[in-house]
Amino acid sequence: MRTIVYIDGFNLYFGCLKNTSYKWLDLYKLFKEYLLDDTTTCLYIKYFTALIRSQYSDDSQAPFRQKKYLEALTAYSPPDSFEIVYGHFPRAQKKYMRRAQPSEHYPENSQDRYTVKVLTFEEKQSDVNIAVHIINDAWLNKFDQAVLCSNDTDLISILKSLKEHHSTKRIGVVCPIRNKPDPNRHPSQGLIEHAHWRRLWISPEHLKNAQLPAQIPNTNIRKPDKWC
Repeated sequence: MRTIVYIDGFNLYFGCLKNTSYKWLDLYKLFKEYLLDDTTTCLYIKYFTALIRSQYSDDSQAPFRQKKYLEALTAYSPPDSFEIVYGHFPRAQKKYMRRAQPSEHYPENSQDRYTVKVLTFEEKQSDVNIAVHIINDAWLNKFDQAVLCSNDTDLISILKSLKEHHSTKRIGVVCPIRNKPDPNRHPSQGLIEHAHWRRLWISPEHLKNAQLPAQIPNTNIRKPDKWC
């Protein structure tokens, strides 16, 4: 069965990888060996992400580590089996947001008592890119099975449309949730109800066992020290 996996990179990172030692993740191995069944004869992975900037993080080395990881994925994945699709981060925006509780440090009639000015960094375009790629690939008959790795409810309508207009295509959903159960994250019922099969979490053991080599063979790409 020809299978394309569509991975929401930031959804996977925040759902499974942040604050873990599993960030040097071999996506092809994870899906081929642990998340898909034996009916997959041809596997292609599309990874949707955006390049982060140093000003978006207290860690100035974060963009460097991300760059090395993307280079490693491209170099180590089997030929003609992996693609990165980029969205983007717009410039930081200053917004006022309401405080959970009024601050006692400001006068009663002060706006700052009830709101706080924050910088927001929101990745753009990946959900649109995922939707466009799934629909285009379906109409071009590039897959027999589409597997979505995301928990983003914005993608519910695309699975509904795929199921309605391409009824012969099989749909799988992998929710990027690391723990079962996770009190802070729940699988999107809207996504999984349109899938023929679903995985509601990804085992930490699978993440641990699906790591890239520390040194990518035949390259000078190494796992960043902070990820060791």
